[in-house]
Amino acid sequence: MQRIIHIFLIISVYLLTLSCTKDHHIVIENFFYSDSVTHQDPHSKNVFDLRSDVRLSMLRSTSDDEREQKIVKNINNFIKDQVSEGFKTTDGDSLVREISHSYVMELLDIARSRYSSSDEESSDLLSGYDDTELYCTFYNNVDSECHFGLGDTIICFTGNTSCYMGGAHPGEESFAYSFSLNDGNIVRPNKLLKKNCKSEMIQRIKQKLIKQNKVKNEEELQGLGFKDIFISPNILLEKDSILFHYKNYTIAPFYLGSIDIKFGYDELSDITTLSTD
Repeated sequence: MQRIIHIFLIISVYLLTLSCTKDHHIVIENFFYSDSVTHQDPHSKNVFDLRSDVRLSMLRSTSDDEREQKIVKNINNFIKDQVSEGFKTTDGDSLVREISHSYVMELLDIARSRYSSSDEESSDLLSGYDDTELYCTFYNNVDSECHFGLGDTIICFTGNTSCYMGGAHPGEESFAYSFSLNDGNIVRPNKLLKKNCKSEMIQRIKQKLIKQNKVKNEEELQGLGFKDIFISPNILLEKDSILFHYKNYTIAPFYLGSIDIKFGYDELSDITTLSTD
């Protein structure tokens, strides 16, 4: 086996030029690391290019305020667990290195054990390829970022993880959360909506979906495959709008991908607790 680990790019901490309010002294730091291994099956000519790119945003407090530092720590821990659980490292630069390298080693184990030409089951896993001479790229990537949202008291965290280890199509997972810098908690629908407004919010989401998909009514929307529509817990409180994010498969078929529904704050001012002042 010929093993080569390429480090394509390392960006160690560059600060976004974003301002905070007078109540918070928080900056957003971005980290990137890319790792790869080339693996040749010793039983054949099959070659696997295995790679992992990890982009990650994390927060840092520039003040000595213990409460603010605790809020930042809690948010960073959530971000870390959302991207990849089980890593104790809290330093952003070390974290992206560890995640990227760990994913590449995982792909290497898969290439060795599941896709070896000596494995009888590999014929199904490699269906559609020439088993005598194969070149295939497997990957496990993370792409996430943070930015300030409503009133600079909200941190919006978005991203997705994607992996391909053979088969019909890649696996994907997306996420979108809003954190309040006042307490570090995620903004949940039950805190966002006024009392007894859940049903009304669902109806407005349906109307947005009808408009976005250019159909006439809810029946035609269901004909596209939409079903069991609910209020997504993946909410972004942007500076000028509220966005509800739906992951693959949650309310629509896979071919439609993830779904984003955006409202202006004025569209929901009568049923939400938000103030844009």
